[in-house]
Amino acid sequence: MALLIYGLDTDEIGTGRSWRDTLAELLPDLEVRVFPEVGETSEITYLAFMRPDFDAIPPLPNLRAMFSRSAGVESFINHPNCRRRRSAKSSLRAATR
Repeated sequence: MALLIYGLDTDEIGTGRSWRDTLAELLPDLEVRVFPEVGETSEITYLAFMRPDFDAIPPLPNLRAMFSRSAGVESFINHPNCRRRRSAKSSLRAATR
């Protein structure tokens, strides 16, 4: 299980190192990677970003959740490299039919 940070390395909200250090302190069992140091993509289950370039991010086959640091999802929600998964709510709804 790993978190990939993309685009959060800005003067506005901290450096990649500060994000990594803070998350390591709060979530010691979570491996935190800062783009472009992606490593094995199958290990990445979470993506945190601000203004992402989804053409630059490699496919993340086991991605479970994305966390946006900026408002709005219009810029990425329909991007072809963002796999859509059913939400837990829609999965429960389908299972109870």
